[in-house]
Amino acid sequence: DKKYKVIKAVAEKRKEKKRACVELGLSMRQVNRLIQDYQEGGKAIFSHGNRGKIAKHAVPKETKKQVIELYQSFKIKPNVKHFTEILKEVHDICYTDTTIRHILYQADILSPKTQRKTRKKIKARIKSKSMKGKKESDNPLVPRAEDQMELPEKSHPSRPRKKYQGELIQMDASSYNWFG
Repeated sequence: DKKYKVIKAVAEKRKEKKRACVELGLSMRQVNRLIQDYQEGGKAIFSHGNRGKIAKHAVPKETKKQVIELYQSFKIKPNVKHFTEILKEVHDICYTDTTIRHILYQADILSPKTQRKTRKKIKARIKSKSMKGKKESDNPLVPRAEDQMELPEKSHPSRPRKKYQGELIQMDASSYNWFG
């Protein structure tokens, strides 16, 4: 946006080329090239040519749908790493575990091994979706992330408080007799 405004001002002779070089941090040659392109193509030359297009390396929608359906077909849900290996060996779908995780998270599906921080983040995203008035899928076949979340108390039980501040029992589970 700044580049467009500066080049437009230079093209309309309201600003000098040297000043534009300083403001944009470009060489005189680059500024001349931008001015020429602006005069030929207008404002459109300042936006990327791939804007609005699907990236070449993006995962196809059909594959995403297939991955989600395959994950939901498991009675006992595998973690993402294991699921990625299953996809590779059985279904010949070769993507990294990170890519598969992103596909599942976009569909609001969580791995059983998902960390608490991620569960909170996805739960907040689901809540904000429902607050905006977007239609939530009421399809019973599609499991929701909320249904798969465990209570924090259940997953990481915290120890009972000690009577005095700083009191903590420390144990050594080693079989060696360290202290005689």
